[in-house]
Amino acid sequence: MHGNDPYFDWLCIMINNRNYTELARSLHSIEFRAKLPADQNRGMDGMHLRVDFIERHGAFGSSTNRGPCTMLEFLIGIAKHMSFLMHGNESDHRTAYYFWVLIRNIGLDKCKDENWYTMNGDFYVEDAVDRILNRQYDRNGKGGLFPLKKSSQDQRKVEIWYQMHAWLGENSEIALDI
Repeated sequence: MHGNDPYFDWLCIMINNRNYTELARSLHSIEFRAKLPADQNRGMDGMHLRVDFIERHGAFGSSTNRGPCTMLEFLIGIAKHMSFLMHGNESDHRTAYYFWVLIRNIGLDKCKDENWYTMNGDFYVEDAVDRILNRQYDRNGKGGLFPLKKSSQDQRKVEIWYQMHAWLGENSEIALDI
């Protein structure tokens, strides 16, 4: 499909990736780093995708043993949680939906394969990822994964898990208990 890495191909299928292979490849090359200690749990969520893959397909010829969680795995892991919280399951099409919501929230939806090289895609992605990982977004989360319309807390100091809950609560008709 996208090369000789069945795990990467599986991740791309999970997010329904059609025109963003270079973006996915770039995100899969960047290590997720937790700024707050509890955010390490989100990295573990991303790494659990490797276990899912190995249980389904085996590890032969894949990047499942590559080291720390990647940004692609991290984002898919969060999207799976969002799908479960909002719909009671982690269906692939809902996981893909929430993954692309996150990509749009951080402004990476512009990084299509057709304009990847003209826009210096790798640098664009690195800047967005640095902004997320270093929490250099606005107090209300704008510029980050979970921008809020109303925020009583500085989102730069809030765990990603609770940012996600606040965003889901603000962007859904279902009230979420944290």
